[in-house]
Amino acid sequence: MDNFSLDIRTLNFTIILFSCIYSIGLMFYQYNQRKIPGLTCFAISLLFIGAGPMLLSFRDGPSDWITVVASNTIILLGFLLTLYGVSMFRAYSLKIANGLTVALPIASGLTYYFTFHVPSIRMRIIVISVYLSAVTLASATAMMKGENNDHRLPMIGMASSLCAFSMFMLGRVIWSYYGAELTDFMAAGLIHQLTFLFSIFLVVSMSFFMLWLINARLLHSIKELSTQDALTGLSNRRAMENVVPKIVEKAKLQEEALSFIMTDIDNFKYINDACGHLSGDKTIVKVAELMTRYLPRSAQAIRFGGDEFLIILPRHTAAQAAKHAEKLRGRVKAEPCCENSRQSVTMSFGVAQMEEGESVHDVISRSDHALYHSKQQGRDKVTVLSADGEYIKQPFFQQRA
Repeated sequence: MDNFSLDIRTLNFTIILFSCIYSIGLMFYQYNQRKIPGLTCFAISLLFIGAGPMLLSFRDGPSDWITVVASNTIILLGFLLTLYGVSMFRAYSLKIANGLTVALPIASGLTYYFTFHVPSIRMRIIVISVYLSAVTLASATAMMKGENNDHRLPMIGMASSLCAFSMFMLGRVIWSYYGAELTDFMAAGLIHQLTFLFSIFLVVSMSFFMLWLINARLLHSIKELSTQDALTGLSNRRAMENVVPKIVEKAKLQEEALSFIMTDIDNFKYINDACGHLSGDKTIVKVAELMTRYLPRSAQAIRFGGDEFLIILPRHTAAQAAKHAEKLRGRVKAEPCCENSRQSVTMSFGVAQMEEGESVHDVISRSDHALYHSKQQGRDKVTVLSADGEYIKQPFFQQRA
């Protein structure tokens, strides 16, 4: 091991190069794209991690204030900013980061103490390594325990890199504690040379996994946009291909009731003609908001097309679904059609419960026929169509005025 040696100055330069390149790249990305919480802080942290070794490389030149105290403090600050950046990116509590911020002046003060008052390179290494071990372990915790829904593989990758670095720093503490005093840090043993190599690995891996996480978020957003109705925020017909089969399969496996409601806005063409298409869009948005507010959390509301909506109610019989439809019918009726009209918005509903052996297409078709029957009977009504083909008009509640 003693015969193998690494050039610390070369490793130092490599850290500076990689840190600056990744930092500038992430800053440009943040500037040109939609702002991502924590990314700017993370990019600045890489710059600080590179700036510290740059000052360290001027040993035997400027004062120890710059090449020892300032350089190491900047490195510690860089890793602390990494913790803040990761915590904000993953929506993790900043309590640990705030606690380690309080500890930073202590670590910096001890670095000063072991530089000018009781000179000891070994003790400086111990102080700095303990702090870096704590910060990187906290960053790994923030990465894994954050609340944001991110891709798990890059999360594990970054957390593993941070944990590995933390464990290495802890090993460095033990090695230094039982080792001999150093006379020249730039000519230190292999364990200290490997610190620079591990730092390069950490900077590269963190940057790589951060870009992977950002890209995964973008892909998830694109997927959501493709299955989400732009006007209402509800699922669209494209989402039905994935959503409905899963709901049906779950209901079958658990042998639970499953009901479908087909509904649309009565005389929607009149609203568009009388109040304008903008008011028509506002009416659709309002209806979607009422569905989100008053339907059960388990309900899946889909904008089927135009002013037509499909509502899927797991664990609901036709009777229970009809009660929710009637409640929604009353809520919608209380809303004005548009600003210059006092006419209420009304909706018609068709309800059907999925029967054993029935396909999704059949039950949706049955709820659509029930909706058509409500329209024929004067609109502003709820109709249930049984599997036997019997139309049942509001059998479970009383018609509101």
